[in-house]
Amino acid sequence: MGSDRAINFTADSIVREDGPAHYDSLVHLKGNVEIRTCCVQRATASKKNPNRAYLIMHADEADYNGETDQIEARGTVHVSFQEIK
Repeated sequence: MGSDRAINFTADSIVREDGPAHYDSLVHLKGNVEIRTCCVQRATASKKNPNRAYLIMHADEADYNGETDQIEARGTVHVSFQEIK
């Protein structure tokens, strides 16, 4: 599985566990977590020209599963978008 989409993590503590294939892994993030991924399409009035944006998530803690591309965020969680120009 796994995605070709770029995903970036920052946190006070980042611990990676190797998965069964040694390239897909579980990433545990704690403290001042920021997860940034590109690119999501946001709805616009014009379907011909959708806005592309970075998805930015801030959380107290999060786990990222590289095999399924799932994120489980905990604590205070905020999600925002930054348009790509």
